[in-house]
Amino acid sequence: MPIVPPPEYKKRFAALDYDGPDYVRDGNPNPIAVAIDDAIQSQKPRPEFPPVDVQHLMDLYDDEIGSLDEELAVLLADLEKRGLLERTIVVLAADNGEQFLEHGFLKHGYTLYDTDIHTPLAWRIPGVGPGEISAPVQNLDLVPTLLDYLGVRVDSLALEGRSLRGLIEGAAAAPAGGTYAFAMQDLKRAVADDRYKLLFSARTKQFELVDLRADPGERADVLAHNPEAFLRLQPLLKEWEMKMARGRPEELERAGQEVQERLRALGYLP
Repeated sequence: MPIVPPPEYKKRFAALDYDGPDYVRDGNPNPIAVAIDDAIQSQKPRPEFPPVDVQHLMDLYDDEIGSLDEELAVLLADLEKRGLLERTIVVLAADNGEQFLEHGFLKHGYTLYDTDIHTPLAWRIPGVGPGEISAPVQNLDLVPTLLDYLGVRVDSLALEGRSLRGLIEGAAAAPAGGTYAFAMQDLKRAVADDRYKLLFSARTKQFELVDLRADPGERADVLAHNPEAFLRLQPLLKEWEMKMARGRPEELERAGQEVQERLRALGYLP
């Protein structure tokens, strides 16, 4: 944020007669975002906002997506015109979603609900037909998959992710194990399988378990009623945390100031 679509795309979804606070007006930040950020930082209750204002933010977000969609169409048309499309792997991915108060937050990076972390991952691979995969995967799987299609042996490389080629081509089941995510705010961590997601906050020391099939909005904590799911996922989360601990910021001292500054600019270091 701020969500500011290009002028030619703005108002395609957003209401033309909206007269509430806009994301940028006279150079000032949007008051909704500022108020929620202040509440988050101070751990105070989130303020309430009229649904029409929140809907306007969502409409602006849709306007931005619409502008990106048309730019992608231009790119693909140019690749086809140059005769490159049929020998080019095209991947559409995203690093995060966006929240619009579904769980009391605005923007992203504060929770590990699917509004934040369930992102699009679309592939166009020459020789591979259309299809849809519902199995959970990770952005970490991007590089191993691309290398696999390029003929590079990935089993000998120290990569965190897994090749999805077999899954994409229907020759293999979904990779075993969980999918993982973290958020810097409150040092949140999560692990999910094809049904349940286990969330943990290092600040509150609290676990939460949600049933992604029965409750896709992730509104209900079902931890007390599903001890078997907790006992299955908690060891996976602990193992992943131990692996992550080997790459904590204090170990980056040897990496040099330049690398640290680049990571800080991306928000991965304080």
